[in-house]
Amino acid sequence: FGASGSGKSWYKKLLVDQGWREIRTNTTRTPRGPEDTEYNFHSEQEFADLLNRGELINTNEYLGQMYGTNINDFTLPGRSVMLTDITSLDSLKQTAKKYNKELVLIYTAAPNEKEMERRHASRGTPERMSVASSEIEQEGEILQRGDIYIVRNVNDLDTLVRNLERQDEGPY
Repeated sequence: FGASGSGKSWYKKLLVDQGWREIRTNTTRTPRGPEDTEYNFHSEQEFADLLNRGELINTNEYLGQMYGTNINDFTLPGRSVMLTDITSLDSLKQTAKKYNKELVLIYTAAPNEKEMERRHASRGTPERMSVASSEIEQEGEILQRGDIYIVRNVNDLDTLVRNLERQDEGPY
């Protein structure tokens, strides 16, 4: 998890390329284009139906669109990686505990403001820069939690993955 434009998707792709199973988020937002395959896109009614059947966890609203994780994807064994939102961390931890899943929370620290603006401009989402700025303001709170790993660059991620691979505490 991290601010919009902080590199979450890029880090997620690195883990998927290393063999981690990807958990795709379900959303009501429209795809940004044909290359936007990171999400399962649903109409508002389809999303509501999934939610009403109890198939979604980790749900939240972001910029007027709904997001959520399919419980069946979450509970599969083995190492997996997913994107989430800071508002869902505690409920996600409770769900992981309920299903005997070990959950590792990784915060992708945002680069400098100029780089964030460049990323949003290149993605065609300059309106998200103000949201990203408010998300970055929460970083101090995140750093104080003590149950979150901070990733600022690919070396941080590599070190974290190596440490996780050394642990024999079960699937993630």
